[in-house]
Amino acid sequence: MRAVINWLFLTALSLWIGSIGFITLVLAPALRAHFSEEQFYQTANVLLPISFQLGLILGFVTLLISLVRTFRAERPKRLLKWVSALLFIMLSLTIFGSYGLLPQMQALESGAEQVRLYNYTQGISLLNLFFGLLSLLFISMDVRLLPGSPTRTRGYSLRF
Repeated sequence: MRAVINWLFLTALSLWIGSIGFITLVLAPALRAHFSEEQFYQTANVLLPISFQLGLILGFVTLLISLVRTFRAERPKRLLKWVSALLFIMLSLTIFGSYGLLPQMQALESGAEQVRLYNYTQGISLLNLFFGLLSLLFISMDVRLLPGSPTRTRGYSLRF
């Protein structure tokens, strides 16, 4: 059961980080290069809510599993607490972007205010990408993902 939960956690987190990276670093610059400014912001008004809704779903799944893993861990929880804190920050930023910035952005027709709000959503996405990659780094440093069992003298053995 633990392997399934770990798989679900890593899959959801990877999908979340991957979707943020794809939309922010690949799709948005490509759309900006091929469309006029008005068409680009109309397209962004369609794509960004989908991105943030996906982030909300995957964020709730990853944060819930992370909290359960943190509270059920028998070993030191320091890295697990950091991962949970980073995921909480990511989810908070996603909620703010989804329910704070996007409705304001969609209410505007065009102009400097829409550009400013779009830049804020991109900033939120870049922060989420950074925090997500940092949480993956902490997860990779978590010794509970290593195979084998701990020994008293030499750390972890690689017995399967």
